[in-house]
Amino acid sequence: MERTYEVLLTMRVHGEWRELGRFYLGEDPEQANATFRRLKGQPGNNGWIRMELREARNQRGPYLGRINCTLDELAENCRMITKEAFKRFNLEHEPVSGGARVGEFLHLAGFGPF
Repeated sequence: MERTYEVLLTMRVHGEWRELGRFYLGEDPEQANATFRRLKGQPGNNGWIRMELREARNQRGPYLGRINCTLDELAENCRMITKEAFKRFNLEHEPVSGGARVGEFLHLAGFGPF
């Protein structure tokens, strides 16, 4: 079975953890771990917003890491994951047409200067 990796985003609601969303990180465990290590937050079980790295198998899989974050850290983490996914899934496999540099393309797409 093919292994994939994701970040599960949950929030504590009335004492229970409710899923808010998931980020697909791909099939490479090293890249998934590297992305997760760059996220802002604190380890542990205290907090209201949690991000967990998970190996996804049939909607269930072992958790490989967990952080709690503030709303500001969550916003920064979502931006970073989206930016990494965009680069990996769109630009590393197919070159940008028209001779534009990747950094220029990402800047024009709203991902900031490189």
